Amino acid sequence: IAVVGSHGQIGQRLVALNAIPMECDILDADQIKNEYDRTSPDIIINATGIGVNEAEMDYEKAVNINVWGHNKLCEVVGDRKVVLLSSEYVFDGVAGNYREDDDPAPINNYGITKFAAEGVNALYYNKTIRLSRTFNRKLGCDIQQYVSALSRGEEIDVPTFFIKNYVHTDFAARAIMYFAENYLDMPEMMH
Repeated sequence: IAVVGSHGQIGQRLVALNAIPMECDILDADQIKNEYDRTSPDIIINATGIGVNEAEMDYEKAVNINVWGHNKLCEVVGDRKVVLLSSEYVFDGVAGNYREDDDPAPINNYGITKFAAEGVNALYYNKTIRLSRTFNRKLGCDIQQYVSALSRGEEIDVPTFFIKNYVHTDFAARAIMYFAENYLDMPEMMH
C-alpha cells in the first residue's frame, strides 16, 4: 500500500502505519509513473488535496490538485487501484448522519472539488472514503482554540448551522489502512 500526499496530516499517519510514500507531483504523469514503478503498490491511497480555506481563496488551484491531480493519478495507475480520501463537505451539512447513498450537495469550492474527484474515481472503478474532520493533539486550528478558550473559562461560539463528526487522526489512519488492506472486500463508498 502506497500513499500520495504523505506529508499531510493523514498521509504522515499512514506512513507511520507502513504505507510507502510516493514522492511525486500529483499533476506530473512522469513523476507518478516513476514512483508507481519504484514502489510497485497493489493499492494507492490518495491523501493529497487543497484544504477548505485554500480552496475558497484559490478555486483554480483546488480544481487542479483535487480533481485533475486525482484524474492524472488514476490515468497513470489504472482501474481498481486507488482509494480516494474525500470529504463530508460533499454534503451541505444540514441533516447530518449522511449515508453513503445520500445525494451530495456541496456548498463550497472544497466540497465541489471533492465531489468532482469522486466522479473521476468512479470512472476508474476505484473506491472512496469520505472523511469527516480529523484532529490530533498538535492540530492548531479551531479545536485547539476552543479548548484554550474553555480552559480560560471563556464562552465559545461554535457554528451550529451544520452537523459534523470528529475523529482522531490516528483512528482515521488505522481505518483507512484497514480499508486498503481489504480493498477487494470493501464497498465502493464508505463514510
